[in-house]
Amino acid sequence: MTTPDLHRPQLHARPRTGWVNDPCGVGRWDGRWHVMCQHNPGGTAWGDIEWAHLSSTDLVTWRTHPPALVPRPGTIDEDGVWTGVAHVVDGEPALVYTAVPVGGAAQARVAVARRTAADAWHQPDEVVTPRSPKGVRDVRDPYLFTWRGRRLAVQGGGTADGVALLLLFDADDLDHWRPLGTLLRGDDPVAAQYAPGAIWECPQLVPVGEDWVLLLSLWDSEAAAALGHGPQRVAWLLGGLEPTEDDGVGAGVRFVPRAGGPIDDGPAFYAPQAVLDLADVEQKRSGSATSRVLLWGWAWEADGVAPPPNLSERNWTGTLTYPRTLDVAGDRVVTALAPEVLAAHGDLHPHDGETGDRVWLAVAEASVAGAGCADAASPAPGGAVDTSGTRPAAGAPRQAGSEPPRHTVRVALAGPDGEREVWTGVGADVLVAVDHSILEAFVDGQAHTERVYPIPAERWVVTARDGDGAASGRLAVVRPEVLARTERDGEHRGAAPTDEVEQTPDARSAEAVRP
Repeated sequence: MTTPDLHRPQLHARPRTGWVNDPCGVGRWDGRWHVMCQHNPGGTAWGDIEWAHLSSTDLVTWRTHPPALVPRPGTIDEDGVWTGVAHVVDGEPALVYTAVPVGGAAQARVAVARRTAADAWHQPDEVVTPRSPKGVRDVRDPYLFTWRGRRLAVQGGGTADGVALLLLFDADDLDHWRPLGTLLRGDDPVAAQYAPGAIWECPQLVPVGEDWVLLLSLWDSEAAAALGHGPQRVAWLLGGLEPTEDDGVGAGVRFVPRAGGPIDDGPAFYAPQAVLDLADVEQKRSGSATSRVLLWGWAWEADGVAPPPNLSERNWTGTLTYPRTLDVAGDRVVTALAPEVLAAHGDLHPHDGETGDRVWLAVAEASVAGAGCADAASPAPGGAVDTSGTRPAAGAPRQAGSEPPRHTVRVALAGPDGEREVWTGVGADVLVAVDHSILEAFVDGQAHTERVYPIPAERWVVTARDGDGAASGRLAVVRPEVLARTERDGEHRGAAPTDEVEQTPDARSAEAVRP
């Protein structure tokens, strides 16, 4: 027996079934973008994690590959292949991951898997990092970066007395990492203000212009227990890197933050992975393009919402977000929907009210958009509202001069019992993207992600008003040729080649339990 799945994202990258959490192994090689993630293929709760692997040429149509990494009995990763990154050298990728042996997370170390064929990876028998320093716990989630010609790496963790920190390593020899102390501690005044937590997870450190942006997923044990699903939020810190003197372990570097804030202020965003578009860097050197940073996050299922999702009747849980760009505007870190996602939508038309679409993009001043299951009242299963007539990047710096007009974008669901509010944003540049049950909004560069669960009788309501109260929104549907890309040779549009799922009464409820 099958029933329509109104909640499964259609345009977002995720495996067909199972539990999904942190994005991993993001990079570009062999002419394609590759996005991996933590995945339990056998259930809808965290556990038995492997690395799912998807790839794309356009960031909207995804091909499913065999799992990249799997736990191996009797080895360094018997209890887990946890979060890590892809590191590409001369076009050849390596997967740098958290290897968890028998004994659990306290014994976790870093391992490096290398590709042996297009879809085959050799997982090693040896780790590349030493044991954690005394008094440091929960060390995991390696991330590599280049500074002044040196290949360095960081891992997140915390001290036994509750101070989050980042361990720093010299990783010039990818198979033998040398400890260099700490990059940053949670008792730094700026970090303490904007990134409080007992542990820092999934650190990401990328150069943007003359600045460095550090992303930290904040883990607070007390709040985790109270919320029931663990993770809380993700902070950005903006600053610079300064060399440190050789203190006996080698000259290192420290991160000096000057500003901070939330990279996403919604309730359903965690563990993002940021990657410098190296192909873009090569184009910039030739004068043909500007380099960019792309970002994916994990959007878990919501707790305490009404109506709640019926997780026991579906075979999937969690999704990755749309890809986003990351930039710096003054002392702010701003994000926007990747232009490849916008390009999947067509011409803009005035719009003010209900839509039968269930997957869409929405913007205020710039756009409100959607894409989803079309019905007789909807010309296509996707759309976008734009109030400006163009599509500037959300949060992009504006020319000096008069204050730009502000718009109010309101998103609701209308059903037999009336409307229920979903989200409202006010700003000069607002964009909202909805894909069935995931809403991603960008208000003047500030992102917001949450999960929303429509019932069959409900229709989305999207309105935009300027400062005078006049309707100012427009809608753009997904291009027909994009929708025509159905499953072919393992390639599918987002997550689902079909709009129905088999009922699984014995499926486990999803709990966002992190290791």
